[in-house]
Amino acid sequence: MTNRASLREKEMNLFQAYQGGDDKAKYELLNSLGPVVQGQVNKYRGSGLPDVALKLEARRLASKAIDTYDPNRGFERPTGTYRDKI
Repeated sequence: MTNRASLREKEMNLFQAYQGGDDKAKYELLNSLGPVVQGQVNKYRGSGLPDVALKLEARRLASKAIDTYDPNRGFERPTGTYRDKI
C-alpha cells in the first residue's frame, strides 16, 4: 500500500470515528488539513485581513466541510467546500 493510500485509509477511519461520535477524530482531521488551511491563508495574505483572522476562518470552514462530508459519495478531501470562500 502506498503512503497516499494509507493516508486516505487513515482519514476515512477518522471520518467514520467522528461520525460515530469521537470528537478527538475531528480534531485530528482538522490537523491533517493544516497544510491546506495554511495554503489558503498564504493565498489571501496581504488582503488587508490579519493572518489570525484568515486562519480562523479557514479552520472554521474546514470544520464545516468535515461536518457535512458524506462518505457515501466517495472519498475526497473536503477542501473544495471552503477553498474560495475566504
